[in-house]
Amino acid sequence: MKNSVFTRAGVVIIACLLLPTAFAAAEDGWMYLYTRDGIDVFQKDIPGTGSHAFRGFGFVDARLEVIGAVIRDIPAYPRWVARCRKAVVLQDIDFNTKIFYSIVDAPPPFQDRDMVIQNDTVYDLEKGTAEITFRLSDQTLVPSTDNYYRVTELSGEYLLEYFGRDKTRITFEYRGCPGGNVPVRLADWIESRHYPYINIMGIRRMVREQKYIEAGAESPDRELIENAGSDPGQVAKIFKNRIGEYIVDRRVLDIVFDDRAMQDMVRKVHADKTTFESIQQAVTGVFSVLAFSPAVAACIEDKPLEDIICLETLMREKWLVDLIARNRPPIEGYLNTSGTNIERLFYKITTSEKAVGMFIRDEDLARAILTSESVRTRLWQDSGFKKEVLDKILTFENAGDFEKIVAEWVGGNT
Repeated sequence: MKNSVFTRAGVVIIACLLLPTAFAAAEDGWMYLYTRDGIDVFQKDIPGTGSHAFRGFGFVDARLEVIGAVIRDIPAYPRWVARCRKAVVLQDIDFNTKIFYSIVDAPPPFQDRDMVIQNDTVYDLEKGTAEITFRLSDQTLVPSTDNYYRVTELSGEYLLEYFGRDKTRITFEYRGCPGGNVPVRLADWIESRHYPYINIMGIRRMVREQKYIEAGAESPDRELIENAGSDPGQVAKIFKNRIGEYIVDRRVLDIVFDDRAMQDMVRKVHADKTTFESIQQAVTGVFSVLAFSPAVAACIEDKPLEDIICLETLMREKWLVDLIARNRPPIEGYLNTSGTNIERLFYKITTSEKAVGMFIRDEDLARAILTSESVRTRLWQDSGFKKEVLDKILTFENAGDFEKIVAEWVGGNT
């Protein structure tokens, strides 16, 4: 399914300029909480409820169809799904649609919960994704009892993204309210904020079991996935659709994918059977076209940043920022070469109130960047500043670590 397609080329631009995307204050409401074992967890307020939605991103070293086999094995949920005590299939509607009853342990002294849930799986071969959504179903299928509190608010999804034949990225999102006598804020702080981490770690354990490896090999998902990546033209189409979520200017996309070097890179990804290594190389290919193409330069010259890049979507791509930060020589070359498209984008970023607000929380510091041409010029021209950011990006714990570097430099050079 998702081949080199699943690279996030657009975020490269942000990552190299005003770095740590995972810690930025995203405009779409998602706030970074923590990273553990390579799993990034975020939260977002749910208006009118006092509770939050939680989202986690993490890679799993397994084939997408094997992960699908794990998620379809509903009776095994107590082994890995957070707080799940029991899961019983009520209706096996078809291969991609299940309705089941679940009992959830609540921490003492609160009453345990139960609910009827429906899982639905949908593939998007144009983007190369598999999405498994879950939501409350017909609660009358299992009569409520005094033993459990019946949950009235619950929904979420697992988004599976193909990053190579043996590597999949999982996005897990959970929205729910414990109800009853459990304080919502307490539940979110103690329990729910950990569900993305627990569930993704659980899948990492389960995919190692032989029964799921065998089930994946026999699954109709396997043929679907193999076919999706068998045609180089389809690989390029999926790649372009995915990149189009981040680079929103369609003309820029056309320029990138009409480039002969980029076409060769996509063909290599296909020839290498979409290994994660070939996908990483394709990132560099996209970045090179974006950085040096005269046609891209002409296309973006008079356009605001928001018409070129979708900043909100870029905010989640910490994995790519880490990849870029480790790929130092070419990145330093791009940043230290005058007249590139990267320089043009840097100035669009640092003159965009929306973009600066995502990375800089201090209002005085943000104002200095936005209003002072000399500050922006020095930020771009000072190799020491850029080197310090690249040296430290992998050690940043939060947005404040990055902002401190910017503040020290601006304060000492203005």
